[in-house]
Amino acid sequence: MFQHLLELLRQYDFEAIIKRQKPTRRLAQFRRGNMTTNVGYTRRIYVRANKVMKSKDMIENKEVIYNECKRLFPDFDFNAVQINKNFKCDPHVDGVNVGESMTFSLGDFTGGKLCIQEDDNNIVSYDTKETPIVFNGSLKRHWVEEFEGERYAVVLFSIKDIPKYKIAIPSYQRVEELKKKTLSTLERGGCNMEDITIFVANKEEYNKYKEKIKDIKIVVGELGISNQRNFIKRYYKRRGTCVLVVDDDIERFERVNKETTKFEEITELNKLFEYSFLTAKNNAVNLWGIYPARNALWMSRLKEEFKYGWAFCIGCCYGYIVEQDMSPYMVNETAESKEDYEQSVLHCMYAGNVLRFNNITVKTKFYADGGLGSDKEERAKKNEKAADYLVSTYPDFFKKKIRKDGRVEVSLINS
Repeated sequence: MFQHLLELLRQYDFEAIIKRQKPTRRLAQFRRGNMTTNVGYTRRIYVRANKVMKSKDMIENKEVIYNECKRLFPDFDFNAVQINKNFKCDPHVDGVNVGESMTFSLGDFTGGKLCIQEDDNNIVSYDTKETPIVFNGSLKRHWVEEFEGERYAVVLFSIKDIPKYKIAIPSYQRVEELKKKTLSTLERGGCNMEDITIFVANKEEYNKYKEKIKDIKIVVGELGISNQRNFIKRYYKRRGTCVLVVDDDIERFERVNKETTKFEEITELNKLFEYSFLTAKNNAVNLWGIYPARNALWMSRLKEEFKYGWAFCIGCCYGYIVEQDMSPYMVNETAESKEDYEQSVLHCMYAGNVLRFNNITVKTKFYADGGLGSDKEERAKKNEKAADYLVSTYPDFFKKKIRKDGRVEVSLINS
């Protein structure tokens, strides 16, 4: 079955791949210097279009490997073919794949099983030698065991255009904070500032913000964070639109280094957000979020990069994909101060799952004074009222707990 494909792989000029690899080329660090390339479709990443196109290696190869794979697997949906020669890939998740991938290996070798981390405590090894395995590489961490001999790995997968996204920033009485923190952070991270809309509470606030911020769109929404989040959901009407919602006081985005248990700043925010929306789309999820606490030790202990299913997505940064009817995801005003808890559960209930990145967080002041909040005493009352509402409305998802300082909170059930 695979004899002709193996002959094509042995004829392929892998040495030329290494010679033309450049530091500026968009290639995962652990792949650099190895004989690995895509002989199918890829993305045009050096222009704003971000369109799918034929790869250089596909064109030079006259599509023979791609066409042979299509002949072998006519019923499997793919438009990209990754081929690796004698390459033992490190543990990773795929950043551009859409849906499931198929992989198999060919050649004269021993060892080299494919390891897939199915969950926190379950790693399964597969012998892929002339045996195709189908799995979702964008959700499950995977790698290759040691091997000896000549080993060719072939991965069939699909890619799509990189999703473009809009940025929504709800803000109240914090124009200077917004300028110094969130706007500066987004610009530094390579985000398109023309795609940002600031949502303020009333005309008076609009005038104050417009005086200080000249080149960014400002829209009058509604007073109160619950009402404002609902307003934003109604504002973007086109189905499929990707919307990133961030607070107005984000100092920086961070990723935890599990080896050092320290935070590292994420400088390429635009790529992070593109990847986040793409991963959400890949897994039929319409809400993604980040880890809800800035604790490097806790985060470094989490084995999975994603929490997929029922998870709390904190309101300081999340992304959602507009559906034709957004009414099921509107939060109740009673949930004020914990509206992000209700938003998370609504997306889980109606869309089936949510996606949370366990290794990403932000540096900000959680429960900061001012902004869309209120003074501490009033906030404590709202907190208790919201907790009562969540526990009574969603008893299968929340239970009440009291912190040492007396503040009423909720904890998640089955998460």
